[in-house]
Amino acid sequence: MKDTGRMTDLCMTHSFVDDFLLIDPFAANFAFARIGPHELAVYFGSRSAKNSVRTLRRAIEADVPGYHLGIPCSCCNRELHVKLKSVSSTPESRMTYSNVLADGNYERFKIKYFPVMHYLTLVAPSENADIQIPKDIELGWDYRNVLKKMRESEKPIFVAAGPLSSILVYEYWTKADDPQTVIDVGAAIDPFLFNRNTKEYHDDNYPASQRVCEWEPPPLQDLEPLTYI
Repeated sequence: MKDTGRMTDLCMTHSFVDDFLLIDPFAANFAFARIGPHELAVYFGSRSAKNSVRTLRRAIEADVPGYHLGIPCSCCNRELHVKLKSVSSTPESRMTYSNVLADGNYERFKIKYFPVMHYLTLVAPSENADIQIPKDIELGWDYRNVLKKMRESEKPIFVAAGPLSSILVYEYWTKADDPQTVIDVGAAIDPFLFNRNTKEYHDDNYPASQRVCEWEPPPLQDLEPLTYI
């Protein structure tokens, strides 16, 4: 029987930096799935009844204790931000930025987690991962063996499995009897796994590395008028 006693509902502040600090695998027992462009395209565009698509829908729509969602923020894509909040039963207090571990928070992520990766179980398409998956996997790929290995983990789990990440997080969290904290970290661990940068925000010479998003930007009329100097 699932042990729900340790599960933690984090109360997101919707501050880009403060929510990064809340998503700490060593401080609480929770799940965090990110909904990215690929998942959104499938969710809003696919009428397929395949198991993987149905599971993706559950991963987006679920209201499960200890389960949290990262969605596009209003300042980056207001339309998708509003749509996802309307279709998901996950309360907004358990939602935060889909890029909360990236962009302006990436350097914090790197400093905090790269030195302690041996205390984590990594699921990724890399020889440096603890649970290896093929490169360029699609939603229909059979992930049952990966879930089995995740259930055997005695450490918090970082998942970087492309379009399957949110499904793996949701399936593991809802099916494991006593789940470890599981977090979809996406490309934030790429430099650790592949010894190279794969995203602009990995390089502090690019503007993306300084991006700090806003959950709900103030209405235009509430902004202070510009002062010309």
